[in-house]
Amino acid sequence: RGELVEAPPRQVTVYDLCVLSYDRPEGAAGPDLHLTVECGPGTYIRALARDLGEQLGCGAHLRHLVRTASGRFCLDEALSLAEIEAGVRAGALECLLRPLDDALLDYAAVVLDPPSVLRVVHGGEVSGFATHEEARQTLRAPGPFPDDSVNGEGGRLVRAYDQDGKLLAVLQSSGEGVWRPAKVLVDARAFPNPRTVQLDCSCPCTPSPSFARSQGARSQEEREPEG
Repeated sequence: RGELVEAPPRQVTVYDLCVLSYDRPEGAAGPDLHLTVECGPGTYIRALARDLGEQLGCGAHLRHLVRTASGRFCLDEALSLAEIEAGVRAGALECLLRPLDDALLDYAAVVLDPPSVLRVVHGGEVSGFATHEEARQTLRAPGPFPDDSVNGEGGRLVRAYDQDGKLLAVLQSSGEGVWRPAKVLVDARAFPNPRTVQLDCSCPCTPSPSFARSQGARSQEEREPEG
């Protein structure tokens, strides 16, 4: 509608900005500035190019962008679509996938005992975890382990495993030594809850034979005279 939309300002963090080259390609309207940027989440590199042009008084826009890393994942470790398609055809897709732990290794790791496992996978809260040495012996993937400050920091996240080293959930601290699932990563149906009782019910108007026999036996006992 011809309206000018002003984007609200956003505070971001740029950890490193390095100039790789500055040249003017033949036939180009202006010079090209090649940069590498290490930044925090929410940073728009297009906006950064615009802001640099404004500060230099010449104007600038983004012409080419390649994301070389996101967290601990690097472009050098990525697979092409052709490589993934070849893996699917060979029935080896699982071999190309990274373990889920790889995305969570920045969080501390804790090990749950069997009763706590059942509570967590069914959405319940827990308190208390395995010691550091137990965790180191159980977990197969490296990563940071909880210290004495794990209990008591509200909002803190940890990754929770069972005693076989299976990743179960991401837990969040309430700040009072109690941890609740922020995200359960397994199918709870694979962990039957002992409090769940399955009943084989029949229609009230047609009682099952076993129910009828028990009711009949009880009625007979009630009709028998005492003594």
